[in-house]
Amino acid sequence: MAYFPNGTAGMVLDNQCCECLHRGDDVEMCPVYFVQASFNYDQSDNALLERCLNHLVDEDGICQMKKTLEKLNLLNPELADDRSELEKWESERVGGLK
Repeated sequence: MAYFPNGTAGMVLDNQCCECLHRGDDVEMCPVYFVQASFNYDQSDNALLERCLNHLVDEDGICQMKKTLEKLNLLNPELADDRSELEKWESERVGGLK
């Protein structure tokens, strides 16, 4: 997990959180953000913890959950295609026949 020595350095993650489904809700905090906030300093000199935390937030400070949500178009639902696989196939098939 990227090490954030202070709040300013942690802004890279905070900015991503603002675009996420969880948006830093204080009542139901995102598990990724909670783990980062709770164990950021503990990863120093703890290779196993650091390796585990890298699966949540990589060394560049990129949240891996946000990356997954973006790939699934869950953060930008207006860009998502709600059609079934059959509807997509039919549309491509008919479009290709013209």
